[in-house]
Amino acid sequence: MDKEIARRVDEQDRRMPNAYQSMLWENQAMNISMEEILVKNNILKFAGEESYLSGASAEQLFRVFPGLRVRTFNSLYTLNQEHVSKVRKDLENWDFVSSREVYKDLSNVDYKDILGLSPSDMIARSMFYVSLPNIAATMRSLYFGASFGETVTIFAAASAYKKEYGQFPSTLDLALKNTGLVSQIDVATGKEIGYRLENSTPIVWFAGVDGKDDNGQVAYPAIERDKAIAGKDLVYRYGELPFGK
Repeated sequence: MDKEIARRVDEQDRRMPNAYQSMLWENQAMNISMEEILVKNNILKFAGEESYLSGASAEQLFRVFPGLRVRTFNSLYTLNQEHVSKVRKDLENWDFVSSREVYKDLSNVDYKDILGLSPSDMIARSMFYVSLPNIAATMRSLYFGASFGETVTIFAAASAYKKEYGQFPSTLDLALKNTGLVSQIDVATGKEIGYRLENSTPIVWFAGVDGKDDNGQVAYPAIERDKAIAGKDLVYRYGELPFGK
């Protein structure tokens, strides 16, 4: 049973998107929505009954300036594509530091810079900055989720090993090979996930969003786990709830 759990969780985890894929899908969904609103003039498709955009006034409003709506969509589409291209490398490499800087720069845009633009470009840029997704938060969320899944896989494999050999495996490689799996990588470091026995009990750790492996000596508490704090790692102990202390 433990081996089956390890294999099933590992199989599902490997299907999960990386940060770039998640961002790409979100961008595609946004472009489709904006095309419906600006090009196809289907604003009511996205407006509920209580929305100020519903009703005859909205239909009249969005019949006006069809050329402006189309030009705005084209400009917004270009901005979104440029943004995705700009952050692609950081997201694919799980570079938390660089992604935070990119988001910080975009969030601190000076609106005075858009005053000299054409009406369509001005509207598009305003919409872009308002709807800008927090890529750093997306990366953190996916990273934490992956760490949970990978830890379940490792602990299940370690449990299976103990039932066969009477003790927990001394290395991560032993645990996973016994279950027919390969060693896993901490995407924040590009190196193998941390594993050791402490008082004969497995401990698994991940570097966290600072990208530095501190050997799992000091664990992040739940309230700090999304921060880049030197000397702390995401630490999981077999038989204990994560971030329980």
